[in-house]
Amino acid sequence: MAGIDIVPFLDRMIVVDYIMANGDRHLNNFGLIRDPDTLEFLRPAPIYDTGTSLGYDLLTKEFPYRISEASRPFKKTFDEQLGLVSSFDWLDLDDLERSIPDAKRILSTDGFLDVERVDAIVRLLEKRISRLRSIAKDRC
Repeated sequence: MAGIDIVPFLDRMIVVDYIMANGDRHLNNFGLIRDPDTLEFLRPAPIYDTGTSLGYDLLTKEFPYRISEASRPFKKTFDEQLGLVSSFDWLDLDDLERSIPDAKRILSTDGFLDVERVDAIVRLLEKRISRLRSIAKDRC
């Protein structure tokens, strides 16, 4: 059985969870894809179960003050967990920043979220991407 280099996947999962403020990444919501016939491990499963992200449980007016910095499963805070990332070389922060208008457009679709909520989420994403840029720069 060939091994799977899981580190690049974990790096990405930690960064995505940080950006989205997903504090519920426990050991039961990431995994591996297996071949159903041979049961060989093929690759990491795509990131899933991000339902407790982006201040899902907060009132819009609470956003800037109450976004939790508690993280799981490897460390207690997002900053500590980001310290586990082996490399940020794969991450294009400029491209990520350019995607913010797309995120805003998608979140605004169908009027499910009000304008204030969408704007609060966009500010959260901008802040976390900016912080991530600083962390990645310091690690170079």
